[in-house]
Amino acid sequence: LDIFVRQARAPQGAKDLPPMLALLFSQAASKDGASGNVRSLLLSESRAFVLNGVASGAFAGRKVTGAEAQGLLAPLFADASTGRKEVRQVGQARRDGQGWLVPFTVYDHGNGLSYDVLGRVTQSSAGPRLTGVANMEALIRRLNAESSAVQE
Repeated sequence: LDIFVRQARAPQGAKDLPPMLALLFSQAASKDGASGNVRSLLLSESRAFVLNGVASGAFAGRKVTGAEAQGLLAPLFADASTGRKEVRQVGQARRDGQGWLVPFTVYDHGNGLSYDVLGRVTQSSAGPRLTGVANMEALIRRLNAESSAVQE
């Protein structure tokens, strides 16, 4: 969310967003008390999108029928590929102070593209778990560029 907020604060970033989303992101970046509520809303909607993609089977390649996403934040996810995601080419893990950094590629069957990911893996009571993405900002920049190219 911090990366999206930072990008939306830039003049070009705000210009590329629908007006209501630009307003929401600017509120999320403000230093007043309302920013916590807006950030919570944005995080909740993003989480719901991901969980729905997993639970519906869309991210596993299942065709999902039904109405398109609606609501205030629907434009945020309108161009997101819901095709099956496949982890490929897992590289050598290297230890750092917070766990391990593991390079891997995610192939998106929905758009036919591959994405290089540097995942952060930490130990939990259930075993090793992917808990973050170290190169998230680069991935978001790439997704934004792809979205802009589709709209042109």
